[in-house]
Amino acid sequence: RKLRPAEFASTEFKLTTDLPLAQKFPNLKVFKVVELVHYGLEGRKAPPIAKFQGTHLEPKDYHEKIAQPNTVIIDVRNHYEAA
Repeated sequence: RKLRPAEFASTEFKLTTDLPLAQKFPNLKVFKVVELVHYGLEGRKAPPIAKFQGTHLEPKDYHEKIAQPNTVIIDVRNHYEAA
């Protein structure tokens, strides 16, 4: 399949080419899904992403934010990403 650049124009990609073999994805598959984690909220039941989306933080801002009281961080990395 060809990459459709217009669909990814505002996406930030982190490209890493020098990872040790143990940290690389052995088989990466990309496919369209209705929900990343199934909560039964597809279609009209799903909350509007514009209202409930996260905020991208640069590393400096991230470290300042986690030092603030009452900050909650939810780590959703899989075992490849967290290794």
